[in-house]
This record gives sequence, C-alpha cells and structure tokens, in this order.
Amino acid sequence: MLKPLRTCLLALSGVTIGLSPGLASATTVPVDRVATVVGNQVITQREWEQRVLQVRQQNEGRTLPNDLAEQVLEALVVERSQVQAALDMGVRVSEADVDQAEQRVAAQNRLALPVFLERMRQQGISQASFRNTLRDQLLIERAKERVTNERVKISPGEVQSFIQRKATRFPAMVNLAQILVPVPERASEAQRNAAKALAQSLSERAKAGAAFAALAQSAQGVSPAQSAEAMGLKPESDYPALFVKATAGQPVGFVSEPTLSGAGYHVLKVVERESARLTVAEPQVHVRHILLRPQNLAAREAAIAQLATWRADILAGRAEFATLARQHSQDGSAAIGGDLGWASAT
Repeated sequence: MLKPLRTCLLALSGVTIGLSPGLASATTVPVDRVATVVGNQVITQREWEQRVLQVRQQNEGRTLPNDLAEQVLEALVVERSQVQAALDMGVRVSEADVDQAEQRVAAQNRLALPVFLERMRQQGISQASFRNTLRDQLLIERAKERVTNERVKISPGEVQSFIQRKATRFPAMVNLAQILVPVPERASEAQRNAAKALAQSLSERAKAGAAFAALAQSAQGVSPAQSAEAMGLKPESDYPALFVKATAGQPVGFVSEPTLSGAGYHVLKVVERESARLTVAEPQVHVRHILLRPQNLAAREAAIAQLATWRADILAGRAEFATLARQHSQDGSAAIGGDLGWASAT
C-alpha cells in the first residue's frame, strides 16, 4: 500500500512553492502522453513529471522515498477524483477566482506576478499548467466546504437542548399605581364606610377617564396619606398577593375596584405590563481569519512565521487585517476580507 504523500500536492494558494533564486531549469523533458485516466479527468505524463519535480524542489535537502513517483501519481489520482466529484456537484471556479489565487501565491512568495511566473517557467512549469493546478485546488476546496455545510443539520432536539442550557427566563412584570384611602386601626363603622365610599368614587372617576394623579390630589383633604405614584416595573411576585389578584391578566390602563388591606382601601391602575418570556442571550464575537494551508513541515513552519509577522504588522497598525486576508487567506472567505461572520464566544 502506497502511503499518501501530502507534500506532493501544490498548496491551494502556495504557502510555499519552493522558489529560490537561481534554480536550474528542469532537466527532464516531459512527454505529453496519457499516464492514467480518472473518470473524465486525464493525467498526462508531463503533469506527473512536473509534479514530481515540484515535490523535489519543495523538499530540497531532505531524504525522499524511493517510490516518490508512485506516491505522486497516487496523490494526483486522488486529486483528480476530487475534482471530478466537485464538477459533478456543480461547483465552478471563474477565471477571476484563479486570477486572485495566482496573485496570492505570488504575494506569498514576495514576488511581483510577472517575476513569479518567470521563476515558474524556469522550473519547467508553464503559467497555463500552474493555473490549472490552482483551479483544481479551488474546486476541491469549495466542494469540501459545500459538503460540510450540507452535513451540518440541527435537529429540534438540539435546539431545545440549547435553549434549556442558555435561556434566561424572565417572569411576568407589572407596574402598578395606587391611590390608598387609609382606614385607622380602630376606625369606627362610619369611618370605614366613608373610606370605602371615597375609594369607590375614585375608582369610578378613574375608570371614566379622570387623571389618576389628579384624583389623589383632590382627595388629600380627606386623607393626607393618599398617593398615585407608580411603584415601578417589577415581577408580579414582588407585589402583595391582593394587588396581583386584583389586576391579574388585566391590560394597561385597567383600574381596579377598591381592594381592602390592613392599611385601608386601594384603588390600583395597571401602568405597564410585560408577559413572562424566555430569552436566549448567547455571547457572540465577529470573527475574521487568515487561513494558510501548508503541505509539508517546512511550509508549516514558514506559514506560522508568516502569520506571526502579519499579526505584528496588524497590532502595530502597519497593515489591516481585512486587506491581508483578501490577499492571502486560502479559503472562500478571502474575497470578503476573511470575514466569518458572528459566532458563539463559548
């Protein structure tokens, strides 16, 4: 069984492509004949040999397996199978997408595009061949993203579980105003009846449209303890049970009948009301990223070093994150500055 050799695949946008000044031209003269066929995809002898050459250049100075050519061919077969699958799914890549990827590769090698293409030519890789490789890698990447998105399904049970874990329950809230007609602890029957009659009059006048605060003021000569101030929006449980019972389920503007407590007769008005509710408050962050896809150990180390350099430039104000992402990120978010949208912070 041949071991997959990831280093034989050119990076999607070429974190490193093994370029260095003074590299000799390819000594192998490619023969443009068919090496193998994968579905509708043809792998030519020339493509195979160019890919082997690229791997050798990318891993210059390292010991490579004796069966390198076979592993490269195996990797090409896998790659072409993925390209065919992407095409069957309807994935398409425009020339503009390839142009952008080409520019990113050149920028990552710190070369102007014409200079980069000339270096590629010196290594035996034509621009057409290089663009075809980029196109294939873009197709594969977009197909993977589509499959991942289609497989992410959220069941009703998962939604319910999330709500139970994250939801905050808010009780029913109410803001009541009251006019209190006090009844002394040792009041006579006549005093009690007078207080009740006054409270009933105030209730009826309030129901007829009289201003609640004005009614309290007009009755002050009878009882200086009267008040029409609203008591504030708070849970119903924070009010006396008899207040809640007198106003339960009533709309804003409702005025109660006189309600007797140990303090006297209360006329209550519903000033504001909020129903009980369930709210999911999930901390979120707005994320951008720059994604590099190294294909071997040396490229991985170079990618980490490059990302560290960009981070320092961003923190120092020498570069903008979105600009660097558009130029260098090796995924579909590059076109929108690496924007991944809003995501959970936990």
